[in-house]
Amino acid sequence: MDRSGKRHPANDALAYLMNLIGLAFSISCLWVVASAAKM
Repeated sequence: MDRSGKRHPANDALAYLMNLIGLAFSISCLWVVASAAKM
């Protein structure tokens, strides 16, 4: 944890990127499951 109280843009960008990757991964998993269910 950073004690200075300042937020690092790099850390925010990394967290945003991780959230974006997680969202894309969950959507792709749902897409695969839906495609498999249709077959």
